[in-house]
Amino acid sequence: CFEQAIVQVKGTRHDRWAEKASVCLALTRSYLGQKEVAHQQADAIHRTIVQDRQGESRGSFAYFIQLLGQTYVNLGLFETAQLLFEKALSFSEASHYTQVKAKTLTSLAIIQRQKTDLRMRSRSPRCDRTAGKNWGYVRSGGGLLSVGYDLSGNGEGEGE
Repeated sequence: CFEQAIVQVKGTRHDRWAEKASVCLALTRSYLGQKEVAHQQADAIHRTIVQDRQGESRGSFAYFIQLLGQTYVNLGLFETAQLLFEKALSFSEASHYTQVKAKTLTSLAIIQRQKTDLRMRSRSPRCDRTAGKNWGYVRSGGGLLSVGYDLSGNGEGEGE
C-alpha cells in the first residue's frame, strides 16, 4: 500500500506525500525486522526530508521526523534517533503540536532507558546463570541497590 502510494504521487504536486509514505514504510519495515532495507530507506529519507529542509518547522513535519526517529530506535541507532527527536521536539513546541511533543518526550525517555540497560548489562559485576538472571549495581543516595534482569531480554527483573 505504501509502495503504491509512493509510485503514484512521486513527481506530482503531491510529491511530499510520497516522502511521508516512505517514512511510514521504513518504520513498518523496522518493526517487521527488515532492518537492512529499513536502514537504507531511513538514511535516504533522512537525507532528503530532514537535512535538505532544515528551515521547515511545521507540526506535520515534526510528526514525520518523530516517526523517522522511531525507525532509528528500532534499528538500534540511538544517536541518530535522539538528534531527530530533538528536532521534532523543537518543531512541535514551535507549532504547539502537543501530541508530537508527548510522543517525542516518551521516545527520548525510552532511548535513555535502553542506553542505561545496555550499560548495566556490560558492567554487571556478577552473573547467576543458574537462576537465569544477571545482576547490576547502582549507587543511589547512601545505599547500594542491586537490580536483576532476565537474560532472555524480556525486561522482567527484580530489585533488592
